[in-house]
Amino acid sequence: MLADFYLICNGTSDPHLRAIRVRLEKELAPAGVKLLHTSGTPASRWIILDFNTVLVHVFLPEMREFYKIEELWAQEPVIYRSRDAAV
Repeated sequence: MLADFYLICNGTSDPHLRAIRVRLEKELAPAGVKLLHTSGTPASRWIILDFNTVLVHVFLPEMREFYKIEELWAQEPVIYRSRDAAV
């Protein structure tokens, strides 16, 4: 396993994807959690943020539906799922 936790979420537009990335980095920094690596861009419609023990996937809804990465960890427990989660 690459991380202890995986966070999968949607953004509604390229600027929203960017804002989610910036906000996560800003909110986690005071706790000593640093962004180690980023892959993808808002234009790619999928951004991966590596915070070492937490790997965050930020998608536009159509990309999340297409790749269905939740199925990769279907046997793992879900800690939290919002009411409007795609899966």
